[in-house]
Amino acid sequence: MMNLFKKSIAGTSVLALALSVTTVSFVSVSPTAAHAERGGNGKGNGNSNRNRSRSENSRSDNARGGSERGRVARELRGLNAAHANQNALENASGDSMPGKLYVYQQAQQEYSDLAAIEAAAGDKYLSLLALTEDERAALFPAAAVEETVVVEGEEQTAVAYDEAAYDAAVGAALADLAEAEADAQEAETTLQTSLDVLTKGDELSDAALAELNRLLGL
Repeated sequence: MMNLFKKSIAGTSVLALALSVTTVSFVSVSPTAAHAERGGNGKGNGNSNRNRSRSENSRSDNARGGSERGRVARELRGLNAAHANQNALENASGDSMPGKLYVYQQAQQEYSDLAAIEAAAGDKYLSLLALTEDERAALFPAAAVEETVVVEGEEQTAVAYDEAAYDAAVGAALADLAEAEADAQEAETTLQTSLDVLTKGDELSDAALAELNRLLGL
């Protein structure tokens, strides 16, 4: 869900430009004909053709960019109220479009915060599972006397750690992760509901959703 509400339009723009490369056809003109037509060596005409091609390509790119922006604006329709300043959004009636935009904005921020907490809880849990014997001993030292063991015919001091303390830490980290996941899922549901209210159940394109989030500072 986080990807759904944080997508960028960069990939779409790059693809549009890649597909819009214009093929330029060059017409071969004999030196004699070019010289006779322009009274010179014919270089001026070739440069002029290339300049016109570059100018036409530039106008074409600008037109495509303007067309995309216009399409996104039409898709957003009333959601363009997101242009309003933050104070106006905060003080708008809950039934108005600015008010609904504010609810969505806050739901998005809440979800982002809780998703970050979930990710941190997951990292902590996995890091505990990945601890080596030495690392466990350093973090959860055992109160018992160290034990001597024989490894490949040589006596070595066994690395001891407090298994009960370690297991308790792992269990607590797992519980924190489960709670963080539940909170993030609830926030995700709230976020989707607020978006559905905005769009009346219609699905926005990636470009339109990215523009809406940009306007709201998300």
